[in-house]
Amino acid sequence: MKLRTLLFLITLLSVQFAVAQKYTYSSVISDEEIYNFLNWMTENDKKTEIKFLKNNKKVSYKIMPWDTANFISKYVGQYDISHLEPDNKYLFKKSSGLDTLFNQEERNFFYEQYISIKDSVWHQGMSGKKMISAKKKDDTNVNYYSIPLFSRNKEYVLIYKVYICGYECSYGKYYLYKFDVDRWRFLMSLNPWSR
Repeated sequence: MKLRTLLFLITLLSVQFAVAQKYTYSSVISDEEIYNFLNWMTENDKKTEIKFLKNNKKVSYKIMPWDTANFISKYVGQYDISHLEPDNKYLFKKSSGLDTLFNQEERNFFYEQYISIKDSVWHQGMSGKKMISAKKKDDTNVNYYSIPLFSRNKEYVLIYKVYICGYECSYGKYYLYKFDVDRWRFLMSLNPWSR
C-alpha cells in the first residue's frame, strides 16, 4: 500500500512539474507555441532583417522586455499620438494601422500576455542561432528578441527585435506576422528606432 501511495505521489508531482514547465515564459501562451514561432522566425524570416544581418547567428539569452507604453496611453482613441509617445512605442496608433486591425478585446489580450510574462531569459536555443550568455562582455552583433505576443485566435503575432552592433550602435523594431494557410508571413514592421 505504501509503495502504491508513493508511486501515486511521484506521478502526481511529475505531472505537475510537466505542466509547470509547459508555461515557463507566460501563463497565457505555452512554451511550445512561443518556440514554434521563434524557430520558424530564426530559420525562415531573413527578408525582414537588414542585409548585413542575414548571416548573423548570435542571439542573447536575455529576453528583450516589452514596455507598458506599447499598450497603454492616456491619449488612446483621441487622435494620432505617434509624435507624443516616448520612442514611438505605442503600437495601436492610427498611423500604424493596428488600431483598426485589432479591436479593444484583442488589445486587451496582448496586454494580458504582457503582464503574464514570467521570465527574463531564454532557457533553450533557437534554430540556426548561437545563444550568447547575458554575462558575456562582448555584446556586439547580437540579436535580442521579446517574448512574442499572439492574437486571441493565434492568427497574428507581434514581436520586438533589437540588434546591438556595438557601443552606441543599435536599432530595434516591432514586427507583425500573420499565419496564412500553413506558415507565418511577415506583414509589417512598426516604430523603428536606431542610435
